[in-house]
Amino acid sequence: MTLKNRLRAKISDANNFGMEHLTKWLNEERGRRGKLAAALNITSGALSQWNQVPAHQALAVEAVTGISRHALRPDVFGEIAA
Repeated sequence: MTLKNRLRAKISDANNFGMEHLTKWLNEERGRRGKLAAALNITSGALSQWNQVPAHQALAVEAVTGISRHALRPDVFGEIAA
């Protein structure tokens, strides 16, 4: 694997990290996708297209889901302090 491909994979993994938390939350209970989409004033289809939580939506997603903005977008808000 070339250096360029390794860097792409690393960036992709970092971007998907927050989505793992959100996807888990969405799948835990029926209707959550619609509830979150309504709170964000977007369609559930638009929400399904996210590869990562948009930075401008992270605070609203945090408010609805309880998932820390640091977990959703560590590249923007930094890692959760240990």
